[in-house]
Amino acid sequence: MDNYPFAAKVIPVVGEVLPAARAAGIPVIFIRFGLRGSRVDVAAGNQLIRGLHGAGTLFHEGSPETLVHARIEPLPGEAVVLKRRASAFAATDLDRLLRA
Repeated sequence: MDNYPFAAKVIPVVGEVLPAARAAGIPVIFIRFGLRGSRVDVAAGNQLIRGLHGAGTLFHEGSPETLVHARIEPLPGEAVVLKRRASAFAATDLDRLLRA
């Protein structure tokens, strides 16, 4: 979190509201971003994804930086959606989870 100033402000707030959402029975869904190391996610014309992939393993799906932060980590049974594009809906099951 020290490397990401925006997270230093967001994580504590999420950490405060998360227990209240869980106590109220509100489903909690976590979204994380990660690319496959094989570059199969990288479309030739997508400069953003090419740039992220080119940053080394930082944005690869197995990298610790792509995991949900330990201060707000999911409880057993809570959904974690792995996205590979800017939208959490593009090629994920988020829509189905929200409709369940």
